[in-house]
Amino acid sequence: MKKSCIVILVFIAASASLWAAVFPNHFGASIALGGRSDSMLQTSLSFSVIPFHLDFMTPFLFAEAYVQLSDTALEFGGLRGGGGFEIMYISEHPFGFLAANPTVWSPALFGGISYEDHVLQGYMRFSIFRFMEKDAIYEYLSPFCDFSKAGLERLGVLLFRFSGLF
Repeated sequence: MKKSCIVILVFIAASASLWAAVFPNHFGASIALGGRSDSMLQTSLSFSVIPFHLDFMTPFLFAEAYVQLSDTALEFGGLRGGGGFEIMYISEHPFGFLAANPTVWSPALFGGISYEDHVLQGYMRFSIFRFMEKDAIYEYLSPFCDFSKAGLERLGVLLFRFSGLF
């Protein structure tokens, strides 16, 4: 399991340079910190690509690997992948105090699959407090859930995510 996860992580990192070459100025790398209902602190590294920009509902793709801190150790958590869209762009918003530079409020909806403990599950996240600058995206307090055919598996909150855009 660990060997295959390392191979997948290396593949994701290697493909990041290809994504950046194919989609110049629309590629991002992120680091995040969050928590889950099963008492696990979780941090992740992800890559995303925005194939094209629209004035409304801009689509994007993402690939993410995460680690989690249990009571005893830091361990590999799993992988996520999928897509989403930026719902809208609002330049005049009441959250300007959250960043030093002018930002655009851009809520987004994410969906995809999550692979953890040899099980594939669905994944959804709604990033309400998501703010874009020219070369960065900041996300705060984004609720997420993992679900399967049996129903809801776990809930969580992404406390903070920083994405640098290249």
